Amino acid sequence: MDFVLARSPVLEILCFESHMLPPLRLRLVSRSLRCVQMEWSNVESVAVVDAPLLERLFLRNVPTEAPCCRIKIRHAPALRLFGRFDLATHELQVCNTIIKAGTVVNPRAMVPTVKILDLEVRFGVRNDAKMLPSFLRCFPNVETLHIHSEKTTESTGRLKLKFWQESGAIECIKSHISMMVFHDFRGERSEVAFLKFFIESAQRLKRLQIVFAKGCFSSMDEATSKVKALFSGKRATERCSLLVCESAVSEGGGVWDFHRGSDFSCIDPFAFIKFSVSGVGQFSV
Repeated sequence: MDFVLARSPVLEILCFESHMLPPLRLRLVSRSLRCVQMEWSNVESVAVVDAPLLERLFLRNVPTEAPCCRIKIRHAPALRLFGRFDLATHELQVCNTIIKAGTVVNPRAMVPTVKILDLEVRFGVRNDAKMLPSFLRCFPNVETLHIHSEKTTESTGRLKLKFWQESGAIECIKSHISMMVFHDFRGERSEVAFLKFFIESAQRLKRLQIVFAKGCFSSMDEATSKVKALFSGKRATERCSLLVCESAVSEGGGVWDFHRGSDFSCIDPFAFIKFSVSGVGQFSV
């Protein structure tokens, strides 16, 4: 791939779909690349070494034979969209800092240009959930956050609201995020604890969208009641728009649209959500 990039001086969009062998080890050095997308591909590592025009980096369903998929960001001063990062199977390194639970994030380990971030989190797995504060601190200026709550059978203890409160201030949540979409909500205590922390911390929040997992609740009223209860306590904003809807596809379903991902007129390619028409509620809270 180094050979291809070196001989493609005007290449702007690079996509991989269903690439299994050999495992991808991408080293991005390009003065023209603006968008890189990978889906259902065996990705061992992605190193953004020098990509001054790169705006979008997408990974979705990227299984790997290695212990984890390593993503290194060194020089990407235009990077605006990043996802879908899986806290369970991906490892992030910014410059020389590998991000782990409890990592003290200094300015050199931050990517301040990213405005839209898309993450997968297993809230029922303590180590995954504990990674989230450190990870979010790497992206202090995020304005739109997508979180996919991954279902797991290997629950290792759910973190309560106290953990999030004691984790300290997170700059992007406190001062920048105006919209969050929480995908595959099941009403689990660990999800509720994070959402309560988010609501009591997000001073700029204007829109919150909760997409509950297909078939998870017996009725729209049950789902709405569960979500509205999140606003019963302390909150950082006096008013925000709340949209509650049921996903039309099963958890983890759906197909990534490469055309939408590389359409630079589409501000947030992650925002395309298929939902059940009969299961939508919009409120001002």
